[in-house]
Amino acid sequence: MTSPLPAGIPPRVSVATGIVFALGAYLALGALFAPAFALWGCGRLDPAAATGSAGFRILILPGAAALWPLLLKRWLCGARSPPAERNAHRDAAPPPDAVTAPPARGPGAAQLAPIAPIAPSPEPARDAERRA
Repeated sequence: MTSPLPAGIPPRVSVATGIVFALGAYLALGALFAPAFALWGCGRLDPAAATGSAGFRILILPGAAALWPLLLKRWLCGARSPPAERNAHRDAAPPPDAVTAPPARGPGAAQLAPIAPIAPSPEPARDAERRA
């Protein structure tokens, strides 16, 4: 059986060449996608980005080039707002409209008065001397 590689080239070089070629193709597609996304796509995915300045659009170019498959998928699916963050704390929490303050408990709970703010001292100089 003959090798598909030219004589004298070890197989490791062809694997490395393939990886470099794939990375170059990925970055080239990202470089083509990023300007279009910065001009038209980011405003469709995030309403806050719709009014972004030219400086903002320049700043998102590298990220759009690196993350182009994810952004392209969201753009083509017609997403209109950023996805909600999901983590264990949010999953365990009750929905926002179900959160209320707990009732006061114990003897004299009905007589509780709100805490008044502490008034500033009339003699700030003497207070400073005490702290020193």
